[in-house]
Amino acid sequence: MAFLVLFLVASIHAQRRRGGGTRAEKTSVQKPQSEELMGEIVLVGVPEGAAVLLDEQPVDASSLPVLRTTVGNHTVRVRKPGHTEHSEVVSVQANQRVEVVVDLIPLSHVFVITTIPPGARIFVDGRYFGESPGEVELAPGNHLLRLSLKGHKEIERTLEAIAGEQSKIEVELPPLEKSNAAQDNEVWIWLGIGGALLVAGGGAAAIAAIASQPGSPSEIERFCMGNCVRFDPVF
Repeated sequence: MAFLVLFLVASIHAQRRRGGGTRAEKTSVQKPQSEELMGEIVLVGVPEGAAVLLDEQPVDASSLPVLRTTVGNHTVRVRKPGHTEHSEVVSVQANQRVEVVVDLIPLSHVFVITTIPPGARIFVDGRYFGESPGEVELAPGNHLLRLSLKGHKEIERTLEAIAGEQSKIEVELPPLEKSNAAQDNEVWIWLGIGGALLVAGGGAAAIAAIASQPGSPSEIERFCMGNCVRFDPVF
């Protein structure tokens, strides 16, 4: 009889311990982390056409001006051609909004240049910028644009650059006449007069410059400033 009583008491204690363990396990379950760990960044003053990056990742323009992100520090960058870049580290708190004022300072004028046909060499103020189509960023003021393509007439235009502006320029290059096109491929010899001279035996001999690339004659003429004489050699 005593043995039976002890067995029943032990069974009751065991059941209570199991029940307590179950209750402890239930209270240790954590709620999922979601809304309380999110915040928002509000961008003010983003100009049209600017690119926005959050932690170096592009942001869809449709989501602007509000960026919803996790709490913590985040890097915001705003870029636009012809302007300074805005870069700022923002600390985001849970369920709060942080306002970021974007101020991009205009620096240059961006010209998007296309030609018909494409592939023309782009020169601005004598500097080569590649082939069309292409983009050229110019400081404010007037600049001389020159477009050169083999077998076509060379075109020059004056560009007025305004800081912060962007313009598209399309130029049609007329083909050269057959006689001019054949002359465009000639090898010319130019003798510098009063320019680069080789002194030998008390005399002077002009150094010859040979040019065979398309459009070279006009470029050499600019270099010589009228102090060169052209000879057509017979090979």
